[in-house]
Amino acid sequence: MRHVGVLVLAALGAACAPVDSGAGSAGRGEAVTKAAEPTAAGVPAALDREWAVFELGGEAVTGRSPTIGFGDGRVFGFAGCNRYTGPVGFTGGDGIRVGAAAMTMMACPEPMMALEQRFAQALEAVSRWRVADGVLELLGADGRVVARARPAPPAS
Repeated sequence: MRHVGVLVLAALGAACAPVDSGAGSAGRGEAVTKAAEPTAAGVPAALDREWAVFELGGEAVTGRSPTIGFGDGRVFGFAGCNRYTGPVGFTGGDGIRVGAAAMTMMACPEPMMALEQRFAQALEAVSRWRVADGVLELLGADGRVVARARPAPPAS
């Protein structure tokens, strides 16, 4: 097994073009949240929960899902093998900037490590967000969905 050091997620530029409420869901009548009043922690209210990722780059996630949560200017969660945390900022209603993040340093079997790498790449590409019918969609600067997540079940 290989050891994983600190994984650094590249700082993102601020691509803050508004999301068209029909993008990715044209004709399906889905409710789309583009912006919301922030919570006391500075997180758009629609994002104020932990999310379980079920799709990365158009491919279904198998095994234990990565998670993503937001609060007090931080993004945090489980990446597929390790836990991570890093800075996050919200701009222009639907803009999101994820900064360099740090991870724990556990080594895991290759499928978990590969999932973690895919998740890290998705976070690097995120510049906008939307919630459609209860599903968080993280979008790249080109408007493509890089990850989809559902509200995570409560911790037991």
